[in-house]
This record gives sequence, C-alpha cells and structure tokens, in this order.
Amino acid sequence: MEKIKIDIISDTVCPWCYVGIKNLEKGLEPLKSKYEFDIEWHPFQLNPGMSDEGLEYKEYLEKTLGNRTNEAKKAVQEKGTEAGINFQFDKIDSISNTLRSHYLVALAKIENKQTEVAKALYKAFFEEGKNINSIPELKQIGERSGLSSALLDNLDALQERDLLMLVQAEEGFRELGIASVPSFVIDSQFLVQGAQDPEVFTDVIQKIMNPEKESGCGCGSDGCC
Repeated sequence: MEKIKIDIISDTVCPWCYVGIKNLEKGLEPLKSKYEFDIEWHPFQLNPGMSDEGLEYKEYLEKTLGNRTNEAKKAVQEKGTEAGINFQFDKIDSISNTLRSHYLVALAKIENKQTEVAKALYKAFFEEGKNINSIPELKQIGERSGLSSALLDNLDALQERDLLMLVQAEEGFRELGIASVPSFVIDSQFLVQGAQDPEVFTDVIQKIMNPEKESGCGCGSDGCC
C-alpha cells in the first residue's frame, strides 16, 4: 500500500485547527483502502509572546477580534458542529503559552500517538475549558491518550532547552512562509491551508496521487493535431 506523508502545522489553542484535523480525518476515510497515511504534527504558536499566566479568554478575544468576536465564534461553532465538535467557549477561563502542550505532542511521536494527543488537547481546552499549560493536566491528557507513564515522566523534568527545540522548529516553518494555521503539507510538497471541508482534502490527495496529463498538440506517425 502506498504511503502518503501529511505534516500538520498547528497551535493547540487554535479552534480552526481542531476543525481542520476532524475534517482531514473525514477526508482521508474514503482513501484508506488505497493509501496509508503517515501524519506528523509540528508546533506553531499563534501567540509566541504569551506568558504562562496568560490572559482571561474574554479579554484575549476582545484584543484579537474586537467587535468581530461574536461573529467569529458563531462561524467556528457552526463548522465545529458539522465536524462533530461541541465548542464551549464559555468554559474557557484563560489562555496562556502553548509550548508545554506542544512538548506533549512532540513526546507522543515516540509512541506514535501524536494525533490522539493533539485531539485530546483540543477537546480539553475547547470543550472542557481545561488549562493545557498545566503539567498535571497535561499528564492526565497523556494518560487518557494512551501514553506510557515512563514517557509522561519527561513532563516533570521539562527544561527550557526542551522548549527551545520547539521554538526552533516553529521558526523553520515561518522561514518557509507558513504564517497561519492550520497548514497541511501533503506528500512533502503540496500545501493546503485552513480548515477545509473533508471533500477538499479527498480531492486534493486524489489529484496529487493521480495527476492528469496535460493535453497539447504534437506530431506522430499518424500526423499532427
């Protein structure tokens, strides 16, 4: 079975990233009999200067969206419902730095559970209002996602140098021109940006794997067109 690599660049407090992974999974479903998908997650901070203490979520939305806040929440809630997500913005008290949560996703790669952990983080933050910058909370999310206790012990020993590696990875994607999330790099060369509908992902992958030959005039033994 042919394998297709999909790199996902996202932030763990990005609502459209949550919609994006749900739609990607639906889009891949009809293709699983033909292809094997290797999905890898990469960090991208929407608010790299955000402190660990963070801001009240309501204040954050007002600062970033202003009078478009209600409109923006309604739009993502509608798309979320279609994707099977129950956004509960009223449950979110605050938003803070996301590097620790990205570190958990990076750890999960060791046990091939990045997608499970990423989705669990989105659910914890957007549907349950959990603080995903808290080490105890991150350990619980990891446990529920099936990560081993030995792997999760790394969270207790987390150092600044571990987070620096994530920052450097993020800077690499910014240098490549990634400026918004979610971004999906398919087969290491095709970029799809935004929380596209499932059908878009299906169609893009089919076109990538079955490129149409461009028709043009030419000459052969039977003459020229």
